[in-house]
Amino acid sequence: MRSLAQDLRHALRTLAARPGFTFAAVITLALGIGATGSVASVLRALLLRPLPYAQPDRLVMMWTRFADFPKTWVSVPEYRAFADTGSFAGLALFDPGKTSLTGGEEPERVGSALVSANLFAVLGVEPLLGRAFTAAEVSARPAAVVILSEEIWRRRFGGKPSILGASIEINQRPTTVVGVMPAGFKLPLDYNSPAPSALWLPLDEDLGGAYTVPPRGGDHNYYAVGRLRPGLSLGAARARLRDLAFAWTGSGIFRREDHFEPLVIPVLADILGSLRMALLVLAAAVGFVLMIACANVANLLLVRGLQRRRELAMRMALGASPGRLLRQLLTESALLAVLGGAGGLWLTYLGIRAILWFGREEIPRAGEVGMDSSVAAFVVLVSLATALVFGLAPARRFSRPDLRASLQQGGRAAAGPGGEGGRLQGLMVVVQVALAVVLLMGASLMIRTVLSLSRVDPGFQAGNVLTMGVSPARVKYPKPELLAGLYDSLLDRIRQLPGVRAAGAVRILPLATEMGDWGIDVEGYAPHPGERVKGDWQIVTPGYFEAMGVPLRQGRLFTAADRRDAQPVIVISQAMAQKFWPGQDPVGRRIRVRGSGASRWSSIVGVVGDVRHDGLTAQVKETWYLPQSQVDLSTGFPVYEMTLVMKTDRKPAALAGAVRDVIRAVDPRLPVSEVRPLREVVAGALSRQRFTMSFLVIFSSLALALAAVGIYGVMRFQVGARTREIGLRMALGAQAGEVVWRVVAQGMKLVAAGLGIGAIATLALSRFLSGLLYGVEAADPSTLLVAAATLALVALAATWLPARRAALVDPQIVLREE
Repeated sequence: MRSLAQDLRHALRTLAARPGFTFAAVITLALGIGATGSVASVLRALLLRPLPYAQPDRLVMMWTRFADFPKTWVSVPEYRAFADTGSFAGLALFDPGKTSLTGGEEPERVGSALVSANLFAVLGVEPLLGRAFTAAEVSARPAAVVILSEEIWRRRFGGKPSILGASIEINQRPTTVVGVMPAGFKLPLDYNSPAPSALWLPLDEDLGGAYTVPPRGGDHNYYAVGRLRPGLSLGAARARLRDLAFAWTGSGIFRREDHFEPLVIPVLADILGSLRMALLVLAAAVGFVLMIACANVANLLLVRGLQRRRELAMRMALGASPGRLLRQLLTESALLAVLGGAGGLWLTYLGIRAILWFGREEIPRAGEVGMDSSVAAFVVLVSLATALVFGLAPARRFSRPDLRASLQQGGRAAAGPGGEGGRLQGLMVVVQVALAVVLLMGASLMIRTVLSLSRVDPGFQAGNVLTMGVSPARVKYPKPELLAGLYDSLLDRIRQLPGVRAAGAVRILPLATEMGDWGIDVEGYAPHPGERVKGDWQIVTPGYFEAMGVPLRQGRLFTAADRRDAQPVIVISQAMAQKFWPGQDPVGRRIRVRGSGASRWSSIVGVVGDVRHDGLTAQVKETWYLPQSQVDLSTGFPVYEMTLVMKTDRKPAALAGAVRDVIRAVDPRLPVSEVRPLREVVAGALSRQRFTMSFLVIFSSLALALAAVGIYGVMRFQVGARTREIGLRMALGAQAGEVVWRVVAQGMKLVAAGLGIGAIATLALSRFLSGLLYGVEAADPSTLLVAAATLALVALAATWLPARRAALVDPQIVLREE
């Protein structure tokens, strides 16, 4: 212990004597460790911390897949059949949506879900208070019971236990509270939802009795989550369900060209989705930054060791053993790591806050990301590991100095390309450059991806458009005529507000939620054998297309004259027109929606431009639009919940208050939700790519700066160590330009080697980014050239500065010193 204390005191004195060296090493380490710690905290929360369910590794999400739908919902008959395969200890259904809490002074629209009675048991979560639903309560219409979230219970009902059995008003109907879920409880899909469910109602489907699977499985409306049967592997469950799908296809329930297949995906993998690859890319990027930081500090220690060779040789000549010198040098490295780790802890905290600020909406379990004891312990371990990584090689090299050579040469070690330490320093420079190339390439690809996505035409104009969800209660507007009158009244008053240029409403806002399809009959169209004639379905009011800036291609748009007692009309998208009437005018043709309403034909009155509804990179699908006033006459049911869309000549946020006043004047108990500009919705479609791009740009910039500092430090030391040689050359007639060229060429050889290795590594690793890219190839040569050129220019500047210093050497002073 005494010798260790001596080593620590000596290390402190040594580092204090060289504040510039110490500051550079500590800052470099702190940056690398802080970046690593902040990303590690996110990876721990998302990948390592188990989900708050019982045995979450046994939970799976059930989906179905068709040739034209790579991932879609499950129908009730399919759910019944999947449960009967014996693959699951339990399989449950749920249907997320929104519900209005209409009791109290202010109505509130909250996330909700319709659930089967066994959902909470399948997830393995018991209510905090009360009970779950019973089988008898499922399929009741309307639901008479509700389970609340802990947050709603405390915020809206004071957290009183007497809530059990109490009647609250939901959608303006009295509903009995039978349970309260624990704090933080979420359904699997709630982790990716901007409005996670805050209350749960029983599913209004009959899940008992006999059943048959209809052609194409029936209506695919629900999400399904299951718990694998004990002892059954995921692969075995998938095989059983594939066999069932093959049997259905063989019996004609599904066509072979449907390529129907059940999908069984672990819940955690389904929650993360494409974010998993983005996280792994960021983990690799921060690992590269840490390696560059370690290489930088190793180079600093090499330089410091070469400068201290005489001191170390003197200590060894006075009796110090190689082991004692090794321990002393490692103690100095460990002290640097401790100081860097302390700074890294602070930067980890700042980094976590930055990640949550940039990507809270993109991180499914953002509430679990934070600075705690485990993250701090990880940072400490990283600090100790880096001490070994960057300190061991220099310590081993200088713990056994050549006494005779060291005492003769002193501090003027041969540090040139072939001198002692020169080769190892050069290797460190090559490694830093290679890693920086990979990071710069990744950042450049993501920048080009975001730019490409921002140039994609979504089919509408998002500028100066305010959106706002409204949810009329069925009990107050039981007849479609009353509902249509409500929207007419609302929109008429909104259009009269100052600054409003157009206003309308839509069933599902583009880029906000995925939209399903609906079967139709097209007059005069003969489908291919087994073909399902369909199109994505939208319900809109007059003024919607004008407010969104969706262009009219042919015919006309909906008007106030398209009422319930008028001629049934329909508007179609350009893609639908090209599919069924290529090269022809579809206006005047007829389409019939296959619903439970009257079998009636609607005349096509207009063709509008295609809208990218499900995503900027998603396939454009055939779409048909019905006017809200006529929808129930074709489908058999009215559409209550709509999103108001208002085009204004001012900032959208400035209009929100006036629109709320109009809504209160028309119906004071009408809940409003998701008030936001349309630009925010479009930005949300880019958020995952922006999230990855932002941090790759940060890490690549950090890597570029560290690599530049490393190159500059190596070249400056080598110039300093060769001062005598350079002075003699200039005394013998060498010109300043020649000296600069020789020094720059020496440094750029190392940079060129690093660029070459980095380019090869980039081509090998960039394929992992392919799933995140759009509009650019993973191995795009122009992007690689730009990244390499950027790094080469920075490296050239870092090399030129020491070269210029070398050219200013006064040969007379050098000769006089000799």
